[in-house]
Amino acid sequence: MIRLHPRERDCRLMKSARLVWYCQRLLFIIVCLAGCSQMAPVALPTATISLPTAGPSPEKTPTSTRVLPIESLTPGPTPTITPIPDEVRAFVVGVIDGQTLAVVMQGDSPNRIYGVRYLGINTPRPGTPWGIPAYETNRKLAGLKVVRLVRDVTDLDDEGYLLRYVFVGDELLNVTLTEQGLARAEVKPPDTRFEAEILKAETQAKAEQLGLWGGTPTPTPTAGPDEEEGTIEPSITITSSATITVTIEATIEIGTPPTGATGETTVTPTPSN
Repeated sequence: MIRLHPRERDCRLMKSARLVWYCQRLLFIIVCLAGCSQMAPVALPTATISLPTAGPSPEKTPTSTRVLPIESLTPGPTPTITPIPDEVRAFVVGVIDGQTLAVVMQGDSPNRIYGVRYLGINTPRPGTPWGIPAYETNRKLAGLKVVRLVRDVTDLDDEGYLLRYVFVGDELLNVTLTEQGLARAEVKPPDTRFEAEILKAETQAKAEQLGLWGGTPTPTPTAGPDEEEGTIEPSITITSSATITVTIEATIEIGTPPTGATGETTVTPTPSN
């Protein structure tokens, strides 16, 4: 039997122990690999990459961009209003009451109607004892005639009606209605251009006890078509303070203006729907 030196014997023991340790490690690794092979495969994430094309790619409009129509970038034309002259000729297409007319200005469309009130006077309203006589007289004086409208200082009243002195030829109807006792003088500054004439007419009517100054009127029948040839009463509807719709059932032509009027005017109202 061979005896080894103690140092050589220890050396061989250490090599044997190291070989055993390596074998155990190898066996552990083999067992781990066998267990992993039986597990479900793990799906790896995939990504889609768009390949470049031959043409340029369209760019999206930024969400913060506000697209405006071309009309909003170009301001529209500002409408201009032609002022009414201080003195103008017009055609009376309707009579509203004793002191209110519906007229078409010279040069305007027949569909453009203005409401005009006599300046400096106040006539009885419809429904009062002298309201009908005042209306009938005003209709006979101005209805369907060419008149001349003259402005003083105030252009419109509180209801939007034009305030004017109304002439038929050289006759001032504001004074005529007052002379017949169908209107009271109501001259208010600064509109005092014909104050003396209107006050004189009222004084004369009071002295003769005409109209309002003579008591209750006697009802008179309204003139029919046979009594006053050529007079056609228009149908008038007031839709607002300064807008009047007038429907005329016939065509009326006016050739030669009244005596004393300047210029020549032909007004032909046409039927409106």
